[in-house]
Amino acid sequence: MNEVKVYHSAMFCRPDSGFSLVATVKVPEDKGPMEALEYAFRWTNNVAGSWSKEEVVSHMDEYGDNVEETNGDYNKDVTPYDLRDDGLGTRSTSVEDRMILNGVVYKVSDLGFKELPLAPAEINIDIEGGKEE
Repeated sequence: MNEVKVYHSAMFCRPDSGFSLVATVKVPEDKGPMEALEYAFRWTNNVAGSWSKEEVVSHMDEYGDNVEETNGDYNKDVTPYDLRDDGLGTRSTSVEDRMILNGVVYKVSDLGFKELPLAPAEINIDIEGGKEE
């Protein structure tokens, strides 16, 4: 499997604020580069739950009962990092965030992804915010 590293800007849509590693996404080998980035983008977005939470999430309902629900955004191929202290999920991957695939840095654009002429170490990463290997 290929691996995409997903970095979020410290301040939403502000690339000048630095980046933190928020997830590593294992991508099936049969996907080309753009498909791999699209796969990582989809599975680091909150569409039907929270991508950074477990497969089953629990919460209190209006009667004070503990309720368990299946998290529609859980994917076993996603390893989240930089989790919030308040227990809420991590935000969705958005425009101006960064992804690294096979040593190539990509910017999440309005439509698709743009390859950046940078080495991974040059994207102003806050390594302490995540887990860089």
